[in-house]
Amino acid sequence: MFPTWSPAARHNRIKRALSNREIIRLTRGLYCFSENYQRHGLNLFEIGNRIEFPSYVSLESALRHYKLIPEAVIGSTLVTPNRSKEIETPLGVFSFKHLPLRIFQRDFLRKKEGASSFLIATPMKALLDLIYLQQKNYKSLGDLEEDLRLNLEQLKIELRDISNKNLVAYKSLYSRPRVSSVIDLIIWELL
Repeated sequence: MFPTWSPAARHNRIKRALSNREIIRLTRGLYCFSENYQRHGLNLFEIGNRIEFPSYVSLESALRHYKLIPEAVIGSTLVTPNRSKEIETPLGVFSFKHLPLRIFQRDFLRKKEGASSFLIATPMKALLDLIYLQQKNYKSLGDLEEDLRLNLEQLKIELRDISNKNLVAYKSLYSRPRVSSVIDLIIWELL
């Protein structure tokens, strides 16, 4: 049974654990064990989900996770229906980008990796979220591939189970011409 501590006793215990470097303060009210006290390594995606709720991994972080872009991504990028913000922690920078709720609430999944689990966008959703937020227009898949260094062969593999009808449904979800044109390029040039 856990001891019942008063708020002052809890505060003092946390303060002592911080000074002894047993725990690390990530944000106000959110802590993790320091490396010497961890059973399993930390998963930055899971921590990002805990820092800002609701949120899920998307944009460059998800594209890198799915091996759709080759670059290492500094920090973690997540989307949220809340306002955009960037939070620096001792573990790294977490960038939260605002998406309207109607777009946010579709096509993400819970992924389990070892002892961690986190919410992440599907590969197509991560790409379309990025295009929606970047506000760039692409005239061809070559432009998209060059600008993002997007691995089109891997994208084709990731999209093998998605029907054209489901891809077209994204057009009404995002309701932006630049997103619609990329969806058309994917349907006509890639699939």
